[in-house]
Amino acid sequence: MSDTYKTDTREAPCGTRYRVDWTYDNDYGMPEEESDGHGVVVGLDEDPADYMDQFDEDDEPDMEEVIRHKMMRRLSGYHHTHRHGQVKYYDVWETMKRAEAEGWGVANPVGLSPQEIIDAAIEADFDYLHGWYNDDWHWCGITVTLLAEDEDGDDEDTEWDSSLGGVCSDDDKHHEEMITELLADVLGRRAEATTVITATA
Repeated sequence: MSDTYKTDTREAPCGTRYRVDWTYDNDYGMPEEESDGHGVVVGLDEDPADYMDQFDEDDEPDMEEVIRHKMMRRLSGYHHTHRHGQVKYYDVWETMKRAEAEGWGVANPVGLSPQEIIDAAIEADFDYLHGWYNDDWHWCGITVTLLAEDEDGDDEDTEWDSSLGGVCSDDDKHHEEMITELLADVLGRRAEATTVITATA
């Protein structure tokens, strides 16, 4: 069964026809593990809202831990536990420390205080990670294949293609940038090979 979920046949300015294939990239996993610059994600067997249930009336829990558990936000639903093991939570308390230490920012910080910038950056990171866990987006691969005309006048694949994996599926602008680069790469390699063949003929 093919992992291709979308195709689009196009024509380059030079007249060459090519096909773009989008495929599910199953080699990539949890986004917080695939790249740096994300918040702290923890796996828990129990709901952090029940954190205080483990203490007796005479116990004195660490208040920082109490606050930390109250601030946690669930990333994955319980139906995902078979896929990810434990339920994943976004540890806002620890992420705030990381964001301040690393100087997290946002694209348009005008009019925002330093704390508001940190808060906005954390919210954006949570939305990004939650989107993956909630299946709002997935990792994909993009392949550009040059086409040729067969004897019936239909398109057929050539040996020339170029691909890239680990791409966020819901970023159409980035996809078009990648397609332009992949097309330039494969056209350049084909032209170079043709030049070599011509020179040695």
